[in-house]
Amino acid sequence: MDLLLDCNGQVFLLRSFWVWLCLVWLGSYLPQSQSANLQWQTQPVEQTVNEGNTANFSCSATYSKKIHGYDWELNNQSLPRDSRFTKKDDGRTLEISNVKFEDRGNYRCVAIRKGKSLGKSQNAALNVKGICSVIQATIKPSGKKFLTGTDLQLRCKCYIYPPGTYVWQKDGKEVVTNARVMISRNKLFINNATESDSGDYSCSATTQDGSVTKVAPSMLSVTVVVGRDPQFQVRPPKERIVTQGSQVVLPCKAIGSPTPEIKWYAGSARNPLQSSSKYTVHDNGTLVITNFNKQYEQKYKCTATSLAGEKTAESTLIIAYLNDVTLEQTKVYVLLNDPLEIVCNPPKAKPTASITWLKEGGGDLPKRFDTKGCCILRNNKTKLSDAGSYTCTAKNQAGNKSETVEIIVAVQPKIASKPRNQSLKEDEKAVLDCKAKTTPAPNISWYKGDKPVKVDQKRIFQFTNGTLVINKVMPDDLGWYECTADVASWSDSAEANVHVMAKVKLRGIHTNQVNADLHKPQKIRCDFEGHKPIKVTWKKEGVVDFDSKRVKQQVSMLIFEQIEKTDEGHYWCRGENAFSSAESYVNISVYVYPTFVLRPKNTTAFVDDHLWLHCNASGDPKPKISWSKEEQGGDKLDKERFFSLPNGTLHIKKVQLSDQGRYYCIAANHAEMKQSKFSLRVKPHPVVESIKSPASMGRTIGIAVGCAAAYIVLVVGLMIYCKGRRARQNKKEEVLPPECENLNVNGDIEQKDGEGNDMTMNPIYRSQPSYDKMEFPRHDLEALRSLGNGAYGRAFLARASGIRDGEKETMVVVKALVSNDDQVREDFSKEMEALCSLQHSNVVTLLGVCKEEEPFYMIFESLEKGDLKQFLLSCYDNGRSTLNSNQKLAICGQVATGMNYLSSQNFVHKDLAARNCMVGKDMQVKIGFLSFSYDLYNKEYYRFNNVQIPLRWMPPEAIFDDDFSEKSDVWSFGVLVWEIYTLGQLPYHDRSNEEVLKCVKDDLRLPKPDNCPDTVLEVLEKCWEGNPLARPTFAELMDDVAGISVDSHV
Repeated sequence: MDLLLDCNGQVFLLRSFWVWLCLVWLGSYLPQSQSANLQWQTQPVEQTVNEGNTANFSCSATYSKKIHGYDWELNNQSLPRDSRFTKKDDGRTLEISNVKFEDRGNYRCVAIRKGKSLGKSQNAALNVKGICSVIQATIKPSGKKFLTGTDLQLRCKCYIYPPGTYVWQKDGKEVVTNARVMISRNKLFINNATESDSGDYSCSATTQDGSVTKVAPSMLSVTVVVGRDPQFQVRPPKERIVTQGSQVVLPCKAIGSPTPEIKWYAGSARNPLQSSSKYTVHDNGTLVITNFNKQYEQKYKCTATSLAGEKTAESTLIIAYLNDVTLEQTKVYVLLNDPLEIVCNPPKAKPTASITWLKEGGGDLPKRFDTKGCCILRNNKTKLSDAGSYTCTAKNQAGNKSETVEIIVAVQPKIASKPRNQSLKEDEKAVLDCKAKTTPAPNISWYKGDKPVKVDQKRIFQFTNGTLVINKVMPDDLGWYECTADVASWSDSAEANVHVMAKVKLRGIHTNQVNADLHKPQKIRCDFEGHKPIKVTWKKEGVVDFDSKRVKQQVSMLIFEQIEKTDEGHYWCRGENAFSSAESYVNISVYVYPTFVLRPKNTTAFVDDHLWLHCNASGDPKPKISWSKEEQGGDKLDKERFFSLPNGTLHIKKVQLSDQGRYYCIAANHAEMKQSKFSLRVKPHPVVESIKSPASMGRTIGIAVGCAAAYIVLVVGLMIYCKGRRARQNKKEEVLPPECENLNVNGDIEQKDGEGNDMTMNPIYRSQPSYDKMEFPRHDLEALRSLGNGAYGRAFLARASGIRDGEKETMVVVKALVSNDDQVREDFSKEMEALCSLQHSNVVTLLGVCKEEEPFYMIFESLEKGDLKQFLLSCYDNGRSTLNSNQKLAICGQVATGMNYLSSQNFVHKDLAARNCMVGKDMQVKIGFLSFSYDLYNKEYYRFNNVQIPLRWMPPEAIFDDDFSEKSDVWSFGVLVWEIYTLGQLPYHDRSNEEVLKCVKDDLRLPKPDNCPDTVLEVLEKCWEGNPLARPTFAELMDDVAGISVDSHV
């Protein structure tokens, strides 16, 4: 039958209810039916045996299937594991030998099939005859003393079968029962006990036949008393302040009935204190703590406990302490006759400290002083005699603490001798007086504008009397100078103006070489600065006067309306004022700038065709023609298919689709470079019919022959034209055109001995670069983070897999070429080839390169502590250096060793500085090549002549003449040593780049660093010799640094 139920608006069909009911019925029926098939033929029966005899139980049953065996249970539990229990005849019989009292209980048989129970027989009791061997008397509640009114229950524990009799005695007499005292079998009940119930109780047990009687071996002592709550006679103090290291005695005494027990507890501990090396608990309740210290500082609890109740008393022990005394000021300035008030802040203390004021030496305070409250020292009208030291002392149980204040009575400062205005010529001496009268002696300070004057004790001195002396004044010294006399917060000042008339000097950057274009206007500037007026004159070497029609002087400018070859030569410009002069020279070379006479045109070619592209230019000297696929030249065309002919024609052999793109013809001589842009379009060869008519074949041959003849005529014509033009030139050309017989088999121009290649745009490549064997798979590099950027591109930290033998992964620094500048790319390739052969413990190792595709990579080892610049900056801690003298010298020595190795390999670094040295573990220093001229170290580079240069590390010949050598690196080494001894300061940090550029020619040198020994200063002075030839080599520098001993450090 189906049942429909409507619940919360939903109807359910309850067929499943009947299924569930059937399953429940089946589950309950199956065990019953299984048990119903079992029929017991023999069941165990109750037995009574004497202790020590044997007892036997038997059982048997029938079942529809074979019964595998029988098991037995005692009190519904498995039989105990005892050899006295034996099962016989497949378990039908259970034999218990040497029966004991504990064997008594209910036994039953269990029929077993396949390890499972088929059914259980009825229970059969086993009774053991006898009496216990020992009687035990107990009492509830436990104890010996009890309060009146307590209900007591005494029990005589002894087994007797068949049941026997029990007798209770008090003080040797049988207990008499009444309404309060009752006996039930083996138990004695005493209700609402009184003091009369006190006594010694014992019990005995006798068997039913009276044959055996057992008596308890000991009696129960019962004392019933009238109870009184514990009361403290002596309580411990609630709080006690204790001196560290002293002995503490805490008394605790209580009375009550019965006499209460005294116990002590420490803190939150649950167990009472016991006498030990730390604590002593006396019988009278006194607690003694020896050598009291911080660990004992806590709350202690004394408890008095008896049957009548419990009372508690607490005592907190605190160590006496006294914090330092603090004064708002330890030195106080006060003007004469002004009031004075000094506050001595009371220290935190336990117990509260007392405060006293005393004058220096322990004397009493002068009469004019008084103390307000406990802590303020006052003087309403201060006199000079009140100056001195005063001590505030705090004292309590823990000791005393004091702090001293120095009172300085001052007189308002007043400048007596003021500085005067001065007008001086450059290099003259300025003397500015400043004297002040006051008590105590004032602090004299000088300011220029709002900044303190930097006294270096070399050019600028300040004497103890306040006078400021400036030797050899410079234009930068011009301005208002203020003298300030300070005493504490009071001051007086005076100012004076210093006017400096500057010497004549060249202004800014001056060009010493001018390449002019023949017959074109030309202007030459020679700007001077200094005290006005300045007269500028021009002269040409070997010429008295200029041609006034073509050459004119306009202030500091020399103007050529049309420059001629005769105008070439050395020109001198001179600037003069009333007391000084300066001069410079300009060398003028006159050329004819390149001009294209034949430009390449946009061209379309077919794949596998041969293509000739024509380009020619005129100029003096004769321009060289080169071809490039990039603007400004520099890329490398395929030498196997691209041939540049001496007449300027470019021959492309077997044109490919990849050749399509934009090209440049570049004409360049010593004066100028010009380029002509064109496009090359490449198409697949058109499909033609395999069979041509004789007429079309003849036409094709005719066209081809005609084109070839026209090309030959064009080439021969160009060669005749060029030859005739050269013959007409008055001056011999500086670069002769190569003859056809000087072409090698590849079409490249062979260089004769002594011929230059300055204007060649593309570098000459070796047949097999040495870095090819260092190629490293780019996909095995995992970039981690950027480190910085330079002119070449960027550098980043990476993880390289398998780049070093024995290392699964190695941390490396990757230098990536991203720049499109031809010179930068060429320098990158040259550096890559040079570094691959360098191996030295003080030079960063090049581990690999990636040259198969752009961007090109150089992969260097990475050192743990980063670059030397950041390492030095991290060694400056709270105004002190964490590097000692030995460590600084060791760094200098390692850099000198590495540079000596590089110079022995003819390698010029050009950018030696702390930022380009790396530091590893154990202070190992290696020279690196990253040159972060952008972002990270941008301020350490300067754009000069459109190139980023490390100006502050470069000697004059490298800056102005582009002359780099070992001796220019030696100059940079000296600046690097200066960085080491200043812990990473920027060289000339107080000057702009323009000032450094202007002054480096005029013997501008870095000052001696603080704590720099004279022996190191001597090395620096050698490195900074103006004449490069006078500078030492790195081999000599290694010996110089090695010869410096720590003993010479001052």
